[in-house]
Amino acid sequence: MQASGDARLINLSDDAIDYIEENSAYQRFTIPANSYAFQNEDVSTITAYAILVGNTNTIDEDLGYELARLMHEHAEENTHSQSAFITLENALNGSEGLPIHPGAKKYYEEQGLTVDSPVAELGNTEAKEEFILGTGSQGGTYYPLGGEMATIWNRYLENQNFTNIETGASIENLVSIRDNNMDLGMTVHAPAQDAIAGSGEFDSGAIDNVAFIGHIYPEVIQIITRERSNIDSLSDPGFIE
Repeated sequence: MQASGDARLINLSDDAIDYIEENSAYQRFTIPANSYAFQNEDVSTITAYAILVGNTNTIDEDLGYELARLMHEHAEENTHSQSAFITLENALNGSEGLPIHPGAKKYYEEQGLTVDSPVAELGNTEAKEEFILGTGSQGGTYYPLGGEMATIWNRYLENQNFTNIETGASIENLVSIRDNNMDLGMTVHAPAQDAIAGSGEFDSGAIDNVAFIGHIYPEVIQIITRERSNIDSLSDPGFIE
């Protein structure tokens, strides 16, 4: 987000956040003070999570382990700004309600993390060399960030090549994995939960070959007003609904 000094981030109230958490997949998030030049205090809001999921019919345990390991241990080589959120501290954000890939689980537990998610069952994976990563539109965040991730995997994994492709993002990536036309996909955690549960956009049938590999970055709701407006909350007079 770009903003001048005449800007203020608006807090969501605890009651509002509690309601949203109870009625959606969004979760509480704190934007730390000084995240922006004009921001002097922490701001309470909500977030969804961008995550990486894999096709359990094509990503075997060893590869799942390496994908998770490399995206974290070489995160400093990823030049996209959102890669700053690819840390072990954040690694399991967005995993709630999703089966985790056994290779990713092994890596995270080796790093001392507690993994509570059920473990995905792998299909009869066969050795392959070419892998497709579904991202989003070229004008968004997923495509360039996914390109950086693929570059890192290609740098360190021999005899395997990863190509990021432009897609319609979350839903298209999940459907393409379901149809075995894609090996990896970037998605918001909420539609991934729907895909596993067979709800929402996927009420015609659950997807059973998608597994969580790792958190990528938070997709934070940011509510902003002008400093001179004197609006401190959504309930203040003058706030336009």
